[in-house]
Amino acid sequence: MAIKANWGAQPSIQLPVAPTKNGYTFNGWYTAASCGGTKAGDANATRTPDQTRTLYACWEVVTYNITYTGNGGTLGGCTPTTYTVESSDITPTCTSKTRTGYTFSSFSPATIPAGSTGDKTITAQWSAIPYTITLNVNGGTAVTNPADYTINAATQTRTLSGTVYATDYTVSFDTEGGSANPESIVSTRPFNGWSFTTNSTPTSSVAGSTLTIASNAIGNIVLEAQW
Repeated sequence: MAIKANWGAQPSIQLPVAPTKNGYTFNGWYTAASCGGTKAGDANATRTPDQTRTLYACWEVVTYNITYTGNGGTLGGCTPTTYTVESSDITPTCTSKTRTGYTFSSFSPATIPAGSTGDKTITAQWSAIPYTITLNVNGGTAVTNPADYTINAATQTRTLSGTVYATDYTVSFDTEGGSANPESIVSTRPFNGWSFTTNSTPTSSVAGSTLTIASNAIGNIVLEAQW
């Protein structure tokens, strides 16, 4: 006689906890690789097996944000604004980069290496523009120009050092065989200070030998000796 085995119900199983993978979020267990087939269940889900099989983790890549900060300046047309762990090396770029009194020097960080994760902040780096101060002696003796200046929220001062002498003009006399020649006369123009031929923006001022550079001033300055 034949004997038939009797089987109980197939016991259910609990699927494993969610695994982790850098730059990805877990989206459940699937019957085929790369999120293929059908979804067997989420982490910790209960399932009753219907055959011997392998279940595969399904991963979704995380998109991270890239934020650009002008660091006192203004940026425009900046790209990219997002990336993933699968992105190649990224070199941030902006079509416009402006800051009064400065030139753009670089971004920090300059690159986002491939394989990076997490939101990133890209900060503009700037170099202050040096502006010259030129003293035009206007026919007088040469003097040393003051040190250059850069934009500053506070007022700045420069001492207009050195003594400026006008060119002396000597007038001589020849009596052409007459009585003794009169003594020569030396004509010396008095120095009457400095005045601007090119000023900064906002306007700077000068009093005596002191140049006061206005707050947030930019631009080259030219001063001319007055006689």
